[in-house]
Formats: sequence, C-alpha cells, structure tokens
Amino acid sequence: MKIPALFLLLVSVSICEALKKINCFTGTKYFIGQDLEDTTEVCSAPIWGMEPYCYRFEADSPLKKVTKVGCSQVLCSAIRNHCEHTSMLGVTGTVCCCNRHDYCNSQPKTTLINNLILITLPSVAFVFLEYFNI
Repeated sequence: MKIPALFLLLVSVSICEALKKINCFTGTKYFIGQDLEDTTEVCSAPIWGMEPYCYRFEADSPLKKVTKVGCSQVLCSAIRNHCEHTSMLGVTGTVCCCNRHDYCNSQPKTTLINNLILITLPSVAFVFLEYFNI
C-alpha cells in the first residue's frame, strides 16, 4: 500500500516539474536597425528545483547595439525577474531575466502614451515659456 502512494507522489512531482517550461525568443542582433530573428525556444529547468528563465542582454556601445536573447537557468538563477548591469564574454551591458510569461524577453514596446508625451511636452514647455515671458 505504501509503494503505490510513493509512486503516485513521485509521478505527481515529476509532472509538476515537467510543466515548468517557458517559451523564449532566441537570437543575436549586432547593428542598430537590424531585427532580431523571430526564432523561439522552449526552455525547461535543467535540474530539479530550478526554474527556467528567458534573458535579454543589451551591450553598452555607442557605435552598435548588440542584443542577445535566449534561455538561461544558471545566469538568471541569481538575477531572477529583474535587470542587472553585468559583463558577458568581456562585453558590459544590462541583462534582464524573466519567467512570468512566455516571450517575456521581447523588445520593450513604446506605447502610444509615451509617444504622446514625447510629442506634447515640448509644445507645453514652449507655451509656458511664452506665456510667462521667460
């Protein structure tokens, strides 16, 4: 009677661990204006108890914008769901790790509100300066 219960427990734990998967974008961009390939990868935890993560690394470079996206469990196990300034293969930049939803390592989108603020802020400043004769 104890053996079937233990077997059921092990199967349940294995199924729960197998469900810990996340879809991530993967690829590298070397130049400003170049698009990242839309390739994807299913990431799973390599070791029982670890969680799979997507990452996005953007290098600090004035001449070109190097971006690398993919899966990483070891790199992101300490960073978890936020960003850190770091060095990868001798290149400094920012690495962001996430596992809250599929494809969380995509390029951040500029929202309509952000665009409206960028467009209207100079106009408001101009009117303010003209009104108060500054």
